[in-house]
Amino acid sequence: MRMDFKWIVVFAICLMAPMGWSATSNTGNNPTFLIVDVVTNNFTTWSPDTIDIGIDAGADGVYDYWVSKDKFFAFSNKKTSGSVNPSAWATLVINLDKYAGQQAKIKIVDKSSTGFIAINSIRLNFADGSMVPNGVPNGFFEETPALTGWTVTGSLSAADLIKTDNALAATTYGTHYLSTTAAGTAEIESNVFTLTPISSFIYGVFGGPASSYFDKPGAFGDDENGLLVYVDMGTPTQDPNGQYDAGTDIPLTGFLFRGPDDGLEVSMINTSGYEGNRAQFVVADLTESKAISFDCIRMNFDNSIIRNGGFEEGFENGVPDGFDGQSVRIPSDHPAGKIPGWSMNHITLPGRNFDPESTFVFFGKPAGGYTRSGYVWVGTGTFDFGDSAGAELQAGVEMRSDVFVIQPIPDAGESVFMSFNSGQAANRIDQFATDVDPAKRNAVELQVDVDGNGAFDDSNDFIYPLQNQGMAWAAEEDGEVDVWHYPEYRFYIADEHQGKSARVYAEDTTTGGWAWMAVDDFYFWTGSKAQLAFDNSDFEHGDMTNWNEDELSSGFTSWLASNSTTPVAPAVHTAMNGINTWLDGSWSADSAPREVASGDDSTGKLWSNTFTIPTLDASSNVMDWPLMQ
Repeated sequence: MRMDFKWIVVFAICLMAPMGWSATSNTGNNPTFLIVDVVTNNFTTWSPDTIDIGIDAGADGVYDYWVSKDKFFAFSNKKTSGSVNPSAWATLVINLDKYAGQQAKIKIVDKSSTGFIAINSIRLNFADGSMVPNGVPNGFFEETPALTGWTVTGSLSAADLIKTDNALAATTYGTHYLSTTAAGTAEIESNVFTLTPISSFIYGVFGGPASSYFDKPGAFGDDENGLLVYVDMGTPTQDPNGQYDAGTDIPLTGFLFRGPDDGLEVSMINTSGYEGNRAQFVVADLTESKAISFDCIRMNFDNSIIRNGGFEEGFENGVPDGFDGQSVRIPSDHPAGKIPGWSMNHITLPGRNFDPESTFVFFGKPAGGYTRSGYVWVGTGTFDFGDSAGAELQAGVEMRSDVFVIQPIPDAGESVFMSFNSGQAANRIDQFATDVDPAKRNAVELQVDVDGNGAFDDSNDFIYPLQNQGMAWAAEEDGEVDVWHYPEYRFYIADEHQGKSARVYAEDTTTGGWAWMAVDDFYFWTGSKAQLAFDNSDFEHGDMTNWNEDELSSGFTSWLASNSTTPVAPAVHTAMNGINTWLDGSWSADSAPREVASGDDSTGKLWSNTFTIPTLDASSNVMDWPLMQ
């Protein structure tokens, strides 16, 4: 009877699990999302009755999600185009965390007599489709016959819908893509698949056509083809072999064209299934006329696994005299004489033996203040600096991290973590403190009163800082940075900090273009459930209960931001350039987006009242329950 009862309990828990997924941003689930590369001639008219993309979570025939109704609606370069060409593609991020583990179907709808939609691929969790299989059936549209794994209805047939592109005339990677026509109609529905959560990933922000080398070999001229970002894979006992091997190493697939200085965008490499392997993160440039920039490299939510992934090591106490951030710097200028944690090498391929400069990697705050994370970034060239010393584009060079071990995302049943939403420049340093001027930065921190004396900045206290989050998925053609970050950042709480007093602290003391930030929805996951960090940690009271604010700049009267039905000065806005300023409910906090006059220049500080960090709910581990013993 005891054995039977155990299985009854386990079965009951399995049945209850889907019902227990929270509708908030904190579900306890690992990130689960679809990446869709899309071209359309009018995003603004999307609806299930015109053009849209829907998700049937549960595969029960009911479409629970439509892109057109998604408040998150995170596009990179949400632009329209009347034709399919390499520069027209936008990347759509569909956040499906709350449906993790469920079966699903995807439907692509074109009922419009004037609009069209083209899709290069639909990928589950950024899978590359080779080393990490894509969970979406035929999500790259490469299988034959056309649209294997999909059903098609409407005036357009499967053969009409699948286009071939071998020479980079229309796409940036792959050889096939799907496209409807302005006059034709179609509904394309996928076979059933499982929304399997990602188990590990490497996060970063990149500029330049960062996946051109292996995506379409030969599709570019020799002066352009050859930017490569990948994880060089070893084994659990052997280090990587130091070169790119197709079918062994995991590449960044499908990254679209962006400039090296503007428009650095989030991308991820899915490493699910390779946990425990030794690896290196590698960026290589074998081009003569292109450059690549990158920053914010991290493993999962942990910044310690890949050493110096934000390139900030050595600048903790400021920068050397003369390092003004607006001039190109070379590795030997670094306080350590090199970039710690990274090696730089001369590399060749047959027919690609470029003579590199001895100073081939640049680092420093980008021109215009478009910092990605912290202060330092790196790249193989930058157009903003013109003919500055050392600014020429480099070729035949490689930057390689120290060897690390691919780690799984910590198990939700054994973890306490705080998750929260942040937007725009939520991890940025514009100026270090000097004897004359205070620091200028954006920051989000969980500050723990370790010694219990009521202070949060003593030497014995501990701070969990937002790090290596970058500028989020670029969302707009106007500036490309007005958007919430995804995945939501997490602070995994050490055992010794559980049960301690803490506070949330946010700061925006930066000025200039895009110098604002937003926060929302501070939740704890306790091993079994999500809960507010404290009453009104999601700002849904519509006031600043349990929050304290300091508005440093003239005219900035409150961090509270709302929708238009309950306006609150000064940050009265329904959206950030088309992206909602709240993710759930109707309220958030920000230092004023671009819709507010001079909002970018607003500065202030925000901190919560003291609260207690929860402890792990031991009942979350079913096998530890007495009845299981």
